[in-house]
Amino acid sequence: NLDITVSIAACSLSTAANELKPLFSVYPNPTHSQLFLQYTGNATVKEIRIHSLLGQSLLEVNRGQIVDVSSLSSGTYFITIMTDKGKSTQRFIKN
Repeated sequence: NLDITVSIAACSLSTAANELKPLFSVYPNPTHSQLFLQYTGNATVKEIRIHSLLGQSLLEVNRGQIVDVSSLSSGTYFITIMTDKGKSTQRFIKN
C-alpha cells in the first residue's frame, strides 16, 4: 500500500501594500526610442527604473518625463516609478 501526501501552498497574486494604482501613463507604446511619461498623481518622483521580464534592472533615471530606451533590444519591458508614496509599474514594448 502506497501513501502519498501532497501539500499545496496558497499564494496571493495581489499587489503589495506599497504598490499604487497607476500614477502615470506611458506613450507611445510600443516605442522605438523614447518613452514619454504623463503623471496622473501628485507624488514626488524619486526614481524611474526599466527592467526586463526576468526582473533585471536595465536603466535607472532620477526624474523626468522622457526616458531614452533606444539602447534596449526589441522586446517587452517594465517601467517602475518610485515615489514618496510608493511605486507604480507598467509594461511597455520596445520595437
